[in-house]
Amino acid sequence: MIEEKRMSFPKKLLQQLKQNDLLLVDIVKERVILKNTGKRLRGLCPFHKERTPSFFISEYHGWQRYHCFGCCADGSVVDFVMHARKCSFPDAVRFCASRAGLTLGGNPKRKA
Repeated sequence: MIEEKRMSFPKKLLQQLKQNDLLLVDIVKERVILKNTGKRLRGLCPFHKERTPSFFISEYHGWQRYHCFGCCADGSVVDFVMHARKCSFPDAVRFCASRAGLTLGGNPKRKA
């Protein structure tokens, strides 16, 4: 049996991606028209068909998250990229880091 290899990224990099408020909004705006509703942004969910907006971006403990009250999709910028682009966690982190202008600092360590 072949063991699946998992990649780990520095915690600092993942925190920087989560705390980069503009990154989530910029990436979501490529797929969703967002409207400002006070402290939150609102739009139609890109993951299911709907007529009234149930998709929100709001701040949660110092970093932005998205949540859809229609299909319960929820998470950080990395989660959104994984769901929207149908890619793996490492690919989503690389994509987000590239968009944020962050370097990965060489190849991430592999864990067995």
